[in-house]
Amino acid sequence: MEEKQSLYKFIEFISAVAKKPAIYQISNVDGIYAMIFGYIAGSQSEILNVFHQNFRTFVNEYFASDFVIQGDYNWPRLFRFYSASESHSVELFLQVFEQFINSQDL
Repeated sequence: MEEKQSLYKFIEFISAVAKKPAIYQISNVDGIYAMIFGYIAGSQSEILNVFHQNFRTFVNEYFASDFVIQGDYNWPRLFRFYSASESHSVELFLQVFEQFINSQDL
């Protein structure tokens, strides 16, 4: 049960960061990635590691139809590739992150 609570807190935190990134001095998806990486590394939670791996897979599948060669791409690179600006990369991240959350059985 404690693991699930840490997952819910993580999702809530990342959603808050993505909705108001300037409060956290984040201007692009790389800042969000650094925040996620640091949060997961600091928590040392297996459920968060699994969640992150599932998100990476989801993002790769989300953008897969545009690539001839399917692969396991670093998700911040995919958001930068499909974004017109740094702020748009954060908006796109939030959109895909919310779709991912809605697709999960939490």
